[in-house]
Amino acid sequence: MNDVQELREIVNPVFKTAKSCVQLDAASGDEDSKRLMEEMGFESFGEHTDSVKVPPELVEQVKRLAPAYMVVIESRYQMTNNLIDARADRQIVDLPCGYMSRGVRMNRQGRRYLGLDLPAVVDVIGPATSNVIDEQGGNLDADVRYHGVDATNYDSLREATRDVSGDLLITTEGLLMYFTQPELEEVFSNIHRILEEHGGSWAIADRAMSKCDESLAAAALGNDTQLVGLYKAVTASAAGKTADFEIGNNVFFDDDDEKVKAFVKDMGFELRLVPAYDYLPDHFGSLRAAPEREESVREVFREVFLWELSVAKAGQPREYHGKSFSADAVVEGSLLRFVVAGRLDTLTAPEFLELYKSIDPRSYTGIEVNMQDLEYVSSAGVSPR
Repeated sequence: MNDVQELREIVNPVFKTAKSCVQLDAASGDEDSKRLMEEMGFESFGEHTDSVKVPPELVEQVKRLAPAYMVVIESRYQMTNNLIDARADRQIVDLPCGYMSRGVRMNRQGRRYLGLDLPAVVDVIGPATSNVIDEQGGNLDADVRYHGVDATNYDSLREATRDVSGDLLITTEGLLMYFTQPELEEVFSNIHRILEEHGGSWAIADRAMSKCDESLAAAALGNDTQLVGLYKAVTASAAGKTADFEIGNNVFFDDDDEKVKAFVKDMGFELRLVPAYDYLPDHFGSLRAAPEREESVREVFREVFLWELSVAKAGQPREYHGKSFSADAVVEGSLLRFVVAGRLDTLTAPEFLELYKSIDPRSYTGIEVNMQDLEYVSSAGVSPR
């Protein structure tokens, strides 16, 4: 791993959760995911060899719960795929794209696809997808690209979508729960501005999956009380180990639907509820060892809806006009003084960290940070890592 990639991973507190998603999708039988994992050099699900050590007993527990984790990821991913198929005239903007195989799938279909994620992810999934597409012959009618962004950073989203044309379908899976409330508002404002410029809609699976997660896991585990209890405990433990902050801590995951709908309206969007049941896959590869549980899994989605948002005719969302990030450092006596300005987020935090690491730690005994002109700090900027 090169120094730049290491810095990018350090400031992304949920970097490893993106890996687990493609691992689970591969375990459920998706051939494209299996091939991509080989290309990226990822381990199979449950085999952790990276720097963050997971206790062996926890790994064994997770393996017992594999059907539940697999069906959660497979249903979310395949529902979004089927929704994309139903919006055949749209340019797909996948935010976040993660390490998933959607780019390979979109190429086969001759679609226009733009995968957006943090640079640490894009720098791996982009070349791997290109290699797999080339290996499969490629589709000359397709346009599959990747671009590094931070969803809270409008300038990065605008730059990434600068060359796209036509109505967009922005898809979001496994993202919004990681934002604080101010960050969530930034993201909604940014997406609103992108859709104002290009047209189209924003399909979000996150709220739907959060509302049915435990019921879905229970159905996948055959409603085994002991395993369901273990699922809840292990999931809470894993969340604490992969993210250094509370997830789902914003209004989008409030239990009150009306409160969330009011927030969506206040941010300048119209809401369409899309029945999740209508977009489920024909078969669940994750349940191939227990096909009798498929019907119970499907029933969980009877009253679950994907949220599809479009720009409202009226309503003006909050906009952000800020300074570019900058950071300077000087050692005065025994004090290391930093001056930071603009936005400190997942795109700019590596620059700040690199500056800090470039200074000889023997040259100072104390640190002072002037944040007078620092306008925005995302969770990456305050990560204890």
